[in-house]
This record gives sequence, C-alpha cells and structure tokens, in this order.
Amino acid sequence: MKRPRRIAFLSESPHNKRDHERFGIALLENRGVRVEVWDLTSVLQSRLASEYRPPDPFSWPGLRTFGSRREALDAIAELGEDDFVVSHLAFEPAVWDAYRALSKSRASYAIMSAGNLPSPQGTPPPLTPARVFNALYMRAPMRALGLRPAAFAIFVGGENASRKRNPIGRGTEEIWCHGYDYDLYLAAKDGAKRDGTAVFLDEYVPFHPDYLRRGHEPYSTAERYYPELRGFFDAFERATGLTVVVAAHPRSSYEKHPDYFGGRRVVRGRTVELVRDSDAVIAHSSTALAFAVLFRKPVVLAASADLRACPDGPLINAMARSLNKRLLDLAHPDQVDWKAELVVDETAYADFRRRYVKKDGTPEKPFWDIVADRLDLPQTRS
Repeated sequence: MKRPRRIAFLSESPHNKRDHERFGIALLENRGVRVEVWDLTSVLQSRLASEYRPPDPFSWPGLRTFGSRREALDAIAELGEDDFVVSHLAFEPAVWDAYRALSKSRASYAIMSAGNLPSPQGTPPPLTPARVFNALYMRAPMRALGLRPAAFAIFVGGENASRKRNPIGRGTEEIWCHGYDYDLYLAAKDGAKRDGTAVFLDEYVPFHPDYLRRGHEPYSTAERYYPELRGFFDAFERATGLTVVVAAHPRSSYEKHPDYFGGRRVVRGRTVELVRDSDAVIAHSSTALAFAVLFRKPVVLAASADLRACPDGPLINAMARSLNKRLLDLAHPDQVDWKAELVVDETAYADFRRRYVKKDGTPEKPFWDIVADRLDLPQTRS
C-alpha cells in the first residue's frame, strides 16, 4: 500500500471535541497527512442526528457532513488510491451499501476492532429473525456480500480485542494499539496529587444517547436511579471519610438537568485526572475503569435493580468478575463491609490490563503514532 495523502474517518455520531482528540487528528496532521471526518449521522442514524446534540460540538475545515445517502455513497465510491479510510461504522446489514461503496473505491481502509470490556456470560438474548439475519451476515463470505475485506484491523484495547469477523479477511493486517484511554494515562500519569476523594464514573444512565441509536427506552428513570445513587454516596462518605466527586459521562449534559447528585461536584472531561488524584473509584461497568486499573485504585462496583435486570446487566456482572469484586446493591449500602471493598487485587488488575487495556509488548506511544508508523507517515514535524 502506498503512503496515503489523505485519511478520512467515517463516523455515524455527531463530531465533537472528544472524538476529535481520540481520532488523533492533530497528531496525524502534524505527521504530514490531510485528515477529514465524514459525518454520516444524518443518513445512517437519523433519530440520533435529530434528537441529540453533543455537549462539546466541534467543527474544523476537515469536517464534512452529508445531506443524503446517495451523496455519501457517491463520495465514498470516488475515494482514490491516495486515500486511506478509517471506518467507525458498525458492520451490519443496514450499512452494507456504505461498505459496498468503499469496496468499489480505490482506497485502502481499516476497521476498528474494540475489545475493552469483559465478555458477558449467561443466557444469550432470544433469537429473532433480525438476530439470525445479522449473524448470517457477519459470517457470510465477503465475496458473496460483494465486499472487499479491510486492509487493516486496528485493535482498540488489550489482547481480547482480537476478533476474526467480517470485514476482516485472510489478507487483513493487524495493527495492535491499546485502549484510547491509555493515551490519556500516558499524558497524566506523572502528576498525581491525592485529594481525599472517591470518583464516581457516571454513565448517564437515564439519558444516554445510545438509547436513540438502539431504538429502545432507557434502562432506568431519573426518579428511580438518582435517589438510590445519592443514598449510596451518603453511606460511603460516612463510612470512609472520602468525598464523592462525579466524573460526568463525556456525552452528558448535566448543566441542562436539576442537581441529581446532592450538591456534589460534577466534572466533565477530566476523568483521568480525577481518578489519578482519588483514593477510590465507584462505578457500574464504565470503560473508564481502565484508569482505576492503571492507577491501581480500589474499586467499588454497584448497581441498582434496574441495571442488574437490563440487557447490560451481564456486562456489569462480567466487569465485577474480571476485577474480583462483589457487585453491590445501590439500595442497600448498609450491608457493605467498606474496608473489605477498598482493596486492590493485584493479579486481577494485571490480568484486566493485559486483556482489556493494553496487550503485552505493544509500543509505549500514542495510539495514532502506532498507526502512522505502519502507514509510513513522515515523523512529527517540529
């Protein structure tokens, strides 16, 4: 593959500052390549596009949006051999035509293979015609689908990120990186200052925009969820002497809501520093638990009855198993042995890091520098 002159990210979420940084756009531009983000939200996720606005919208000259599906498909098909595409589009029947257009183009492309969460166990969801069709689509020969396999699979996470699935083919080359959060850890790891806090890793449970993408109702309501959460925090603070600070979910907009956290400090966009400086971390199953593992912070995992019963309940249980933690009940903090909870299982943490954060032996450098090295981009310009 020749060195690309342009890298285009295909996205189905509204572009924001967080994604701009996670895509490594400034780094890639500084390595001599033109970078664009093609925002396909309006044509692939119309409800998300119409009902959700990110709290940190971001625009720059390389952002391109599309008014129609035909316009987007034509633009993708016209990509040339000097282009390299990074696809953040789900590989599913609903976007077959986008991958078909990409296959018709002369551009090489990569898909992102994420594996930064433990695999749930338990009874699988019931089979439906749609699930059967999706499963067959994922396993169908690429030639039968009229598609060209990805040139690269870029692995996001630890060794469990490896998945042999479409659109990965026999000739697809693996680029092993790490979880995106590892870049933030590298930048923040040397500035710790303990401050007597415990950080709650918020998941924006009643309002998360992924509900719009998936087309279902929230797993809990604000009226049920937040009072239990406040009660749990109250009991934790009385027992430990620590002050709970809320690391707001990156896609949350708490400034538009009432005070759900009982006057506690709510901070968005500084999760890595909050975890680094804390004495403990409280969570359900947030991917930001990687920070707790990297900084070796004691973790308290808890969930409400709504969360334990929802489709993500098995994932919450899997996270608890992977860290060798007991999953606590938000409604019964009086039954917790807090001293027993505030410990670190070094073996479990090391295993979690290897499996879900960073595979052993991968480069100790920023995510997109690893990719840029493989693409033979010029070294960073001074």
